[in-house]
Amino acid sequence: MRLSRLKAIPGTRFQERWDADPSRYPGIRDLQWNHRFARAAYAYTPAHDADYRAAEVQLLKLVHGINRKPLRDGAQVFDGLM
Repeated sequence: MRLSRLKAIPGTRFQERWDADPSRYPGIRDLQWNHRFARAAYAYTPAHDADYRAAEVQLLKLVHGINRKPLRDGAQVFDGLM
C-alpha cells in the first residue's frame, strides 16, 4: 500500500471540474497547469495545519502496519511490480 498526493493532470476530469468551479476545492491554491509535462503545481493549504499533520502521521502508521506484514506466497510474484 502506498500513499500519494493528488496528481493534478491536464486533460482529466479533475481539470474539467477545476475549470468549471475552483471553489469546490477550497484547500488548493495557486494551481498552474503545465501541459508540456502533463502535471500541475499547486499549494495545498490544509497541509500546514497541525491537525492535518497529526492525521497524516496516523495514516502513515496505518500504512506501515499493513506493509510490514509478510506477503502471502501467491502475492510474492507481484511484489515490486508497482
